[in-house]
Amino acid sequence: MKMKVLLVQLLVFIGIASPQNNPSKSGNIFSTEWIYPKLPDTLSGSFSNEKNQTKSCTILPPDSLRTFGNIRGMGCDKNNYLYIWDDGYQALWKFTSNGEKVWRKKFLKGNNENEFMNVGPAFAVSKDGKICLGDKSNRTLSILDNNGNFEGRFPVKMMPASITFGGNGSIYLVGFPMSYKGNLIHHYSVTGEFLGSFCERKDTAKAILFSGNCGRLETDDEGNILYSHLYRYKIDGFSKDGNLLNTFGKNIDELLIPGIRGITLLNKDYLFVFVFGEEEKKWNIDFYNKSEQTHSFPSETITSPKFQYRYSAADSNNNIYFDISDYTEPVVVKYKVNFAELTK
Repeated sequence: MKMKVLLVQLLVFIGIASPQNNPSKSGNIFSTEWIYPKLPDTLSGSFSNEKNQTKSCTILPPDSLRTFGNIRGMGCDKNNYLYIWDDGYQALWKFTSNGEKVWRKKFLKGNNENEFMNVGPAFAVSKDGKICLGDKSNRTLSILDNNGNFEGRFPVKMMPASITFGGNGSIYLVGFPMSYKGNLIHHYSVTGEFLGSFCERKDTAKAILFSGNCGRLETDDEGNILYSHLYRYKIDGFSKDGNLLNTFGKNIDELLIPGIRGITLLNKDYLFVFVFGEEEKKWNIDFYNKSEQTHSFPSETITSPKFQYRYSAADSNNNIYFDISDYTEPVVVKYKVNFAELTK
């Protein structure tokens, strides 16, 4: 599998108007393109209550007073449209790559068509714009078209946690570890036919410890499936049929906080892996060319530990999108990636 891997512990990207990276180590790799909605000039001196409301979605102001309630997934299609699922307000968004809203659709809570109970973080967008949403409460996957119209729904064998579309349009799924048994990755057709499972489950005791979290899935440009382990600094690459192709990362077992928080493929050959917790509340960047580490950006480059990136997506123009959850309301930031600087 061709792969240049950038293991990213994301808080390095906190220079909002002009990213502040250590020039001697990282250069001008990331530049901000836009922020939606526009950020306040300064962070609130105390925003812990708002932050907790955002994450729990139990107490939110009316959506007329803020844009997003609780972002729980995002993805891009081949035309570089960005789709965002907001679990706080049960809303699906579509944006152009310039940050212009195309539409926003709200959904009722329930188990009928066009209704959802508890979506996120299981959310994925295919190249042709099909949208897959995993509902934890009723253990289903729903398929929508690129206009947000309902196409179908089928049951799955776990509480959905992470989804990726395969190169042929089929769906790969992992669940929250304690909600099912056996192999971790399940494979379905887009109509719900179960096609098999792979990725043997190991270390069940630690899965219990981190049962509220999950591994993450991504598909590379050749249709291979990447799975980031929950609590180890390790990623497995599988063929579309579930054969193990390679394993990379540091394979660090002892993380104070569950480590890999998300993975996003960028520009075909680069994989951003978002890691948190080698040291408590510390973030770094490790850059790998295949299995060889070539760069390291230490946590000292982080200028504010309060920023927290949770979900991400990448388009075909070297742009990467993140949500930031630690403002008084969530925002989405688009960065342009300078690959010339990245590969120096």
